Amino acid sequence: MMDIKELYSVLLEIDKPTDDLYNVIKHNDCYFGVTREGYVLFAKESQNKKIRAVAQQTKKLFLGTNMLCKMGDTGNQIIGHFDVLICQDLDVSSVSAFLHLALVYTEDDNDSSIGIRDLFDTLKNMFANKQKLPMVELQGLFAELYFIDVVQIEIPNIANYWQSMDKMKFDFSITESRKIEIKSSTSDSRIHKFRHEQLVSDIYETWIVSVLLRKDDKGLSLYELVERIKNSHSSNLKIHSKLAELLFNYSKDELDSIRFNEQYIQKNLGFYKTDDIPKFPDKQPRGVFNTEYDSDLSGLTSRTFSELCDWFKNSL
Repeated sequence: MMDIKELYSVLLEIDKPTDDLYNVIKHNDCYFGVTREGYVLFAKESQNKKIRAVAQQTKKLFLGTNMLCKMGDTGNQIIGHFDVLICQDLDVSSVSAFLHLALVYTEDDNDSSIGIRDLFDTLKNMFANKQKLPMVELQGLFAELYFIDVVQIEIPNIANYWQSMDKMKFDFSITESRKIEIKSSTSDSRIHKFRHEQLVSDIYETWIVSVLLRKDDKGLSLYELVERIKNSHSSNLKIHSKLAELLFNYSKDELDSIRFNEQYIQKNLGFYKTDDIPKFPDKQPRGVFNTEYDSDLSGLTSRTFSELCDWFKNSL
C-alpha cells in the first residue's frame, strides 16, 4: 500500500485549483487530490451514471455520489461522473486518518460490497467520536488483538470473525452458534467476569480464551500490536475502520505507553470450553436478565491451542 506520509506530502505540493476543477493524482483507478479551499479529496468513477446525483455533508466531511466533475490539472482534464469524498478539515491527524482509510479502500479485496457511503459513515463516526475508552477496555482490546495475532498463523482469516461493533455478546462469531469470547486480567489469579448467558445456553457452543497480562515498561505496546494487525491485514477495510474508530482520539505516545510483557502472555494463555468453567448450572429464571458473576479458572486445566484451531476449522 502507498505510504500515507508520501501521499500527504505529494498532495501538499499540488496547486489549488482556481475554479471548480479538482486537481488530482491517480492511484489504483481512484483519485486523490485537493479542492480550491485546500481540502483533501478522494474520488472514484461512478458505477451507475444513470442515477440522480446525491450529496450529504457533516461538519468535517462531504460526500457527493454520481457528480459531474472535472478531474486532473490545467493541462489534462477529465470530465465525468464521480463519487467524491472530501475531508473538510485541515487538521493533520484528521487528514492522515482520512487518507489512511481511503488508501485501504482502494486496496480492499475482502468485500466488494463495501461502498463509498460505508467509508463516509466510518469517517463520520470516527470524527464525531470524542470519547476515549477506559483503561480496562483498552486492556480488553489488547487481549482481543493479541488473540488475532496469535491465531492468524493457523487461521489467517480469523480477524474477519471479530465483532463488527463494540460490546456485542461475543468477541468472535464463527457461525450463528459457535462463538469465542476473550477474557483478560492483570491479576495473578485467572478470575473473569461472565454474563450467565455466555456460559449456559441451548444455542451457543463457546470457547473462552483467558489472557493474563502483566504491565511492563519494556513489553509489547498497544501501538505496536495495532500496527502488527494493520500490516498483516493491509487490505481489510473492516479491520482498519474498526481500529480507526476506536483509537482515533489517542496519540501514538498514549498507545505506546500501554505495554504488557509478551513472554508472560504467551506462557499464560488459557483455552476453555464453557463446560469447563464454574457457573450456575441452570438458565436464568423467567424475568431475570443480564446476570453477571465472577468465575475462577485458576484451578482448571487448559485445553490446547490446537484443539481450539481444529474446532474452528471444523466449524466452516
